[in-house]
Amino acid sequence: MKDIFYVGVHGNRTKSDFFDKPLIDTSYNSYLIKGDKTALIETVHSDYAEEFIQKIEKIIPVSNIDYLICNYTGTEYLKSIEQILSKNSEIKVIGTIPAVKNLKEMTNMTFNEHVAKNGETLELGNNKTLEFLIAPCLPWQDTMLTYAHQNEIVFSGRLFASKTAFNACISCEREEYFNEILAPHRVFAGNAIDLIAEKTLKGIFPCHGSPVIKDVQENLKNYFALCRKEENVQVAVFCSEDNKNTMKMACEIVKTLKRCHMSVNLYDVNDKSAVKALNTSDALAFGTPTINKNASKAMWRLLSEADAVNLKGKPYFVFGSYGWSGEGTELVHRFLSQLRMKPFEKPICTVFTPSDSDLKHISEYTSRFADSLKNI
Repeated sequence: MKDIFYVGVHGNRTKSDFFDKPLIDTSYNSYLIKGDKTALIETVHSDYAEEFIQKIEKIIPVSNIDYLICNYTGTEYLKSIEQILSKNSEIKVIGTIPAVKNLKEMTNMTFNEHVAKNGETLELGNNKTLEFLIAPCLPWQDTMLTYAHQNEIVFSGRLFASKTAFNACISCEREEYFNEILAPHRVFAGNAIDLIAEKTLKGIFPCHGSPVIKDVQENLKNYFALCRKEENVQVAVFCSEDNKNTMKMACEIVKTLKRCHMSVNLYDVNDKSAVKALNTSDALAFGTPTINKNASKAMWRLLSEADAVNLKGKPYFVFGSYGWSGEGTELVHRFLSQLRMKPFEKPICTVFTPSDSDLKHISEYTSRFADSLKNI
């Protein structure tokens, strides 16, 4: 593409800030756009900073770049950014308010900064215009998109990204990335799709994986479908199969929610699928026994994966069986409220094995919870 140069790298067995697997193969996509002035869009993983600088300087000296545009930030890009700034103290760094703030804290450097506003344009000269589209929570608050007017392409950050490096990137690979990274923020992803759907588009260039350059409108339509919220309220109930008495309570809760026409799934807290459900469900119930005056280790492991931004305001309750004391449920309840989730009522507990009377009380409690979900 005329006056747009790819300077990204193929990351071979790279440690990512995002994925559970310690090493991944992916591309880190970065582009130079040349008009009368030159803009560098995105950087690459720190492991490949030297290769990145070499690629850039085959096209233009780093000292001659006018703008560094960061559609998102991350600690894994730190060394690349530091090298750009050390070689070019005059470069203007452009990003959202959170992005600029993050970069200051990450680098501990002062630099020439510009906070992008939604719809603001940057003229590079020689018929090159960039427009900034503020699109937060993809997946963090710092994100935006950059649209190149004359080329009719958008640099989309993690939107439309995939873990796969440059080979045939079929839709299921983008969907896998979406489900791992963006699904908890599907409403924000849908808003971002709305922003770029208004533009004439010949291509979508994400930060990882292959660009979308064929059937762009069809790909937009399919991706937007991923962003749609389920019509029914999705309720997730979490409990360990090892905690037999608490699991009896969980089964009664699930049965009651189904009777109330809720879409509900029961997850063992030790299963990987529980993490996705934790961050994508509309309402949640957490079951834990009390062990040594604490919640179970398995429950705390699950809650360590909580996306506090996405979970804010979501309704929940906590339940569990105990023997001598019941501090575990209260500790989980307090933790979730500190995440600014929306508590239903105080935790509901039983002593050892739940009786028929206990199960009836649990069912009534759960029915009230279901009633409270009708307007979410």
